[in-house]
Amino acid sequence: MIRALYRAAIAVGVFALTAIPAQAGMLLDNGTQANWLGRPVSGSNFFQGLTTYQPFSVVDEAWQISSIGVDGWVVRDTLGLGMLGTLLPDDGFGNPMDDNPIADAVYHLGTDPYSSNWRDEAFDVILTPGDYWMRWSSNGDPDYIAGIFDGVTGENPFTKQEGTGYTLTGPNPTALRIMGNIVPGPAALTLLAFGLRINGRRR
Repeated sequence: MIRALYRAAIAVGVFALTAIPAQAGMLLDNGTQANWLGRPVSGSNFFQGLTTYQPFSVVDEAWQISSIGVDGWVVRDTLGLGMLGTLLPDDGFGNPMDDNPIADAVYHLGTDPYSSNWRDEAFDVILTPGDYWMRWSSNGDPDYIAGIFDGVTGENPFTKQEGTGYTLTGPNPTALRIMGNIVPGPAALTLLAFGLRINGRRR
């Protein structure tokens, strides 16, 4: 009887490993219009610095983010520092929390303002259900100038002039896409841990 229960526990562990795989997919895809229209990003020497913010939401389940992509073009990148993409939490009132970055990556965009230039960079974070922002800014070059293509669908972004604090909202979303895996729920994780523990004892 004990041996039968033992074998059943091992089987449960195998089931947890095989029947609850990571569900790879796309959390968000705003699409791209891939034309010269879009949102500006610049260093302090161009219009006192322009930073663009794109909101998005994680609904129902947590996601393990693997990459975040943007489509756009660069006008000037003399120092070769690129554009900084920063993942931010929402403050609960529809505002990005600039002082609490979650993760960031550097993006080097293409130069053609009429062709798609998607750039995807690695991120390794878990986002629980809630509201978030991607912030696009110069990566330290005061002369940097770039544009982010308009997306096809998504929430309204805004662009902030750093020198004055003036903001311009909407109407078109930016070209943003986010890849990752759905994180298994607590019950699945408990089952998986139980199975691994039994397998470990058997060895």
